[in-house]
Amino acid sequence: ISFAFIIFQSLHRNVIYPGVSVNGIDFGGKTEKQIKDFFAKKNEKIQDTKFVFTSEAGIATVSAKEINFGYDEDLLSKQAFSLGRSNDVVTNISLIFQAYINGLNLPPAYHYSDTKLIAILSPIIEKLQIDPIDSLFTFRSGRVTVFKPSKDGQTADIEGLKSLMSTKFLAVISSSKPQTLVIEIPIKVLKPKITTDKANNLGIKELLASGTSLFQHSIPNRIYNIS
Repeated sequence: ISFAFIIFQSLHRNVIYPGVSVNGIDFGGKTEKQIKDFFAKKNEKIQDTKFVFTSEAGIATVSAKEINFGYDEDLLSKQAFSLGRSNDVVTNISLIFQAYINGLNLPPAYHYSDTKLIAILSPIIEKLQIDPIDSLFTFRSGRVTVFKPSKDGQTADIEGLKSLMSTKFLAVISSSKPQTLVIEIPIKVLKPKITTDKANNLGIKELLASGTSLFQHSIPNRIYNIS
């Protein structure tokens, strides 16, 4: 049995073991390069797929080619070739036998460059960035001299955007022609460190001051503002 296994390994030294499939496609007897070329050719068919990223700060259109969106041909070829070639002999025999008798199917792997995507979208991401404003109370001589209410900020949700991109793999890969997919850039709310609610709990429990003013004979702008 050991001798037969050694002969079997020798015969398949540079090719994928029989019964090994990737995404349902049998690559038994193929070389690592043949698998890589196969999926690289499939990627050529989806290079013209367009992603339209929308936001309140603008719209950006990005092609699949610009961000290397598609099958991970390097990973798929290495995974298929390495199956049954680990340092554990027992595991190797088990996997090779299983592949030969029942077949082993590896799931497809995809990739895209999130670094390139963020770089392309950076002008929009910068416009979406709004820093939160802390509520401000300044006490001087027992009186409130400055007051500013808090305000939420916002930023592009980069991790959420990456998750959205990952959900588009199947739709792009399974299509027979290039597509145009619209993705709204998700927004994450940024909370201030000191909110107005917190500021109101700083010990102010009664009316500190009041004032009145007539706007009779005021300039038109002031009358308009009050209206």
